[in-house]
Amino acid sequence: MYSVIYQLFYFLKRIEKRRRERNLPPSKIVAFLIGYAEWFYNVPVRWWYEKHPSKKIGVNQSPRSQKIIVSFTSYPKRIGDVWLVVETLLRQSYKPDEIILWLAESQFNGLDSLPIRLVNLQERGLSIRLMIYGAIKSIIIQCKNTRTI
Repeated sequence: MYSVIYQLFYFLKRIEKRRRERNLPPSKIVAFLIGYAEWFYNVPVRWWYEKHPSKKIGVNQSPRSQKIIVSFTSYPKRIGDVWLVVETLLRQSYKPDEIILWLAESQFNGLDSLPIRLVNLQERGLSIRLMIYGAIKSIIIQCKNTRTI
């Protein structure tokens, strides 16, 4: 069922994009269906993750030639929902080697100020790093710490 909703959502997003490219006004029906598809996809997924927590390690454990590192930032307004993003990444069939969440020290008072669901995901492979600098600095720091081709 989720794959049908997913396909419908992206089909509707392509229609919306084509209308924008042609300078046509947005379709109210398409906008309604996109909103409904987003709700239908997100609400049950959140419920499923809450009711069926996973204890499996969510990052790749076997060596491979190129590492896949997911590195992202967040801020206080969205920190309550970030666990859903991380949980989705941890449940993928093709797992990343690392998942790094960068947070500004000035916005958070250490790990104690974070939601418990997010902190608990560290046991499954999430790495939470506090930084003094803003979000763009996290990308620079990650690039310096990772060997590129």
